[in-house]
Amino acid sequence: MTGTLRIGIPVEDVAFIYGGGGAGYTFIKDAPDDALDDSITYHACGGAELFFNENIGVRGEFRYIWLEPEYKNTNIKEKLNHMQVRSGLVVYF
Repeated sequence: MTGTLRIGIPVEDVAFIYGGGGAGYTFIKDAPDDALDDSITYHACGGAELFFNENIGVRGEFRYIWLEPEYKNTNIKEKLNHMQVRSGLVVYF
C-alpha cells in the first residue's frame, strides 16, 4: 500500500514529465519462521506520461524504494532497498 505525490511540468499537449516521492506500508508474508515484521517504506520516483488524446495515455516510471524491516528476536539490521521500473495505462475521466 503506497501513496505518492507527483509534481511536474506539461510538455506541450502531448506529455507530462514529473518527479515525486511518498511512503507506504509493506505487509511481509512467507518470511521463514515469521522472522520479519511488516514495515514502512519510502520512495522517490521520476517519470513521464505520453498522451494519445485528452483522456488516454501511457506512463513510464523509475522508482527507488527504501525498505528496512524489523527482524523479530534478533539484532540483525538488513536493508531490502530496491529499484523498480514501472509502466502503465493512464486514463483521465
